[in-house]
Order: sequence, then structure tokens, then C-alpha cells
Amino acid sequence: LEFRRVLFRSDEFKGILADGIRSLKENEQTVISLYYKEELSARDIAKVLGVSEPRISQIHSSAIRKLKTYIENRVK
Repeated sequence: LEFRRVLFRSDEFKGILADGIRSLKENEQTVISLYYKEELSARDIAKVLGVSEPRISQIHSSAIRKLKTYIENRVK
């Protein structure tokens, strides 16, 4: 557990995360960026992208699952 805490704060992890985000589909990258970087709500992201709020939730969930798998495969 301590190893994961240290890795999470490391530049190496940040690089892995950035690579993982770049591996996502464009719409997933956009949702992740708007949600975490711009701190928009799902409702606001839906308005910006012209899709439903449930669709944003689906895209976000899919992106997070893909990122989790991407990171787990590189931090073994």
C-alpha cells in the first residue's frame, strides 16, 4: 500500500497517467479533461458537448475503467 502512495505522487505515475489519457478515445479524453481539469459537472459537460447527462456518465465510467486497466498493466 505504501508503494502505491509513493508511486501515485511520482513523476513516473504522472507520465503513466498522461499516456493512459492519450490512449483514450477523443470523446473520453474530452470528458476527463472537462471533469477533472476544468472541474465541470456532468450536467455542464453534457450541455457543452450537446449530449445527455447519462451519456456523459457512461463515457466517464468507460474512461475510468480503461485508465484503471492501463495503469494496472504498467504498475505490476
